[in-house]
Amino acid sequence: MDINQVPPGLLQALFETLGVDRSTAEDAAQNVADWRTQQAPGEVGSNIPPEYRMDGRQWAPGGQDFERLDELLLVRGITPAIYQASLPYLTVALEQGPWLQYASRTVLTALDKAKHDSGLTVDAADVRGPVVLSITATASGANGARFIRHVLMRYDGELSGPTWKYRILSWD
Repeated sequence: MDINQVPPGLLQALFETLGVDRSTAEDAAQNVADWRTQQAPGEVGSNIPPEYRMDGRQWAPGGQDFERLDELLLVRGITPAIYQASLPYLTVALEQGPWLQYASRTVLTALDKAKHDSGLTVDAADVRGPVVLSITATASGANGARFIRHVLMRYDGELSGPTWKYRILSWD
């Protein structure tokens, strides 16, 4: 699920499916949604909501999309345990979805829970699904030295000028 697109009800259902109590899951999910939509703060230390100040935080919701998943740790209510448990099910690169035909049992359970609890509706599965490539390149040098680069990328399969539209999902 794309953390920049997932509705709070679905994110709450995911957290609950992962074992987080309902109240904590609801607060954390709403705080993620608030983080994405609130006005960007001014100078450091200004416009910090009281609940963030009470936690001793010197930052406020950014009012823009997450660029990396680890930014979730800045959000009030997202503990390291919630972050680690939800990490396999979240991305910042999907832009649509979740892709039902590829979704894990955990995501499907969360979807069913969100449908029941908050009336969430989900579009029918896109028959194409995402086109995701995993590419590993290895270079060998003198004295047995090796350099390995791995990239996971998604492209939409439609030409955009002379190149494919693509997005790097991870680069190691």
